[in-house]
Amino acid sequence: MRIKHKSSLRLTDVMEDQTLRWKFEAYLKDNERSIENLEFVSWFEDYKIKFRKITPQMQAKEAIRVLTRYFYRNSSHELNLDEDVKVKTINVVKYCIDNRQPVHPSGFQQAFEISRSLIECSSIPMFISHLKARKRPSLRDVLSSNIRRSFESF
Repeated sequence: MRIKHKSSLRLTDVMEDQTLRWKFEAYLKDNERSIENLEFVSWFEDYKIKFRKITPQMQAKEAIRVLTRYFYRNSSHELNLDEDVKVKTINVVKYCIDNRQPVHPSGFQQAFEISRSLIECSSIPMFISHLKARKRPSLRDVLSSNIRRSFESF
């Protein structure tokens, strides 16, 4: 797996390469503790596709699940968004549900754009740095290698 220069690696590149995606997800969980951004972005992309294929009732259930998981204060996977973005998203979605209107993906658009930007501008560059740092041999590896070579020369 060859990694592009960090400024050219995009989220779509990561998501299309199964190994890279798996490593990125592990990095987000274990290092940044920000897997919720990727989960939400992935959900949004899927929701845009299935939106027209599901009933308004299913849209409402899905929207409530997403609000509960990512938008409410102290939720299990609260997104790192400004409070006004969260409130606006919640209000738009609740308005649709209360008025029995379709919960269009555009209600989540601003949150999606911010979350995706956080991933591409912060998480991916940090992930690339993390991968590059892990490829460097540690001091212990270098020293043990040098010691082994000295013994082999005897």
